[in-house]
Amino acid sequence: MRPHLLFIGRALLFMVGFVAILLVMEWRIDVNHPMNETFHYHEVFHPTQSADVAILGSSVVIYGIKPSLLTDIQADAIDFHRIFNFALLGGRPIFYSYWYPLVFRPAYPKPKLVILGLDWLSLSKQTGRTPEADSHFLPLNVFARYLTTPGISLPAMVSNRFRLLQSGNGIRDVLIPRRDQQENFARDFDRGYLPMPPRDRPAPHETVVSERSPEAIAALNHLLDELAADHTRVILVRPPVYFAAMDQQGDQSADLAQIAKQHQLPLLDYNTDLVSDFNAHAANFVDWQHYSASGSVMFTKKLRADLQKILKQN
Repeated sequence: MRPHLLFIGRALLFMVGFVAILLVMEWRIDVNHPMNETFHYHEVFHPTQSADVAILGSSVVIYGIKPSLLTDIQADAIDFHRIFNFALLGGRPIFYSYWYPLVFRPAYPKPKLVILGLDWLSLSKQTGRTPEADSHFLPLNVFARYLTTPGISLPAMVSNRFRLLQSGNGIRDVLIPRRDQQENFARDFDRGYLPMPPRDRPAPHETVVSERSPEAIAALNHLLDELAADHTRVILVRPPVYFAAMDQQGDQSADLAQIAKQHQLPLLDYNTDLVSDFNAHAANFVDWQHYSASGSVMFTKKLRADLQKILKQN
């Protein structure tokens, strides 16, 4: 065999071997260190629930809305036994304005109802989850779909594709499983919901800056238009915050109320019209916006009652 052909053959063999090793290492990280996203995207691309009711939102919703406590809601033509919490860490309108048309709509059976959780910072300039953040979990055809979408960063898509590049522990994460994470998911995972780890000290006091973002507002309007085009019913939910642990600078309550009115959607705002004693009890929170395990149960029960009222009225 000619020397240059032998070199090319060896180079190709090396590249194939390198890619194979990289894929195995990525698989081991996924097994050893499960993430919320692993289970969420498995439901998107391999549905087990085929949910009539899809819950979207950020970490406040992941740790705040427990689907199993909503299954007894009665609604015409909506089966609340088929419900899944698709919320993602930092999942706010800009992220979902890409995720819904590029990932969810093409892959998942159309839900009849979306409960859209909008946290205190959803319409602010506070950085949330980027559209490229979940490239690791996307099948190749969806990955390619993102790459042809305006506004998507190719370098960010590539770097987020490999958890090995994102891991601070590198090879250690490949070799050593996190038994606590695996046990937590096995014990506590509830159709996308997870309880927050307990905190052994009071919620820290924080200054919360919420500067109005026209881009986030436009993204929310776009997302709601997409859902309306699919004839999917939407209920907007603004989860309660712990006012005693925050100095607030800026508030988009009025913007959210205007958007709900513009789209003729019900809005459950637990920080204005529906503020209650829940917002004042430290035991319900681990910080100014995330709930303790008991707090998430209490909030979900409040939400259940309010959802039932709305669905009975309509």
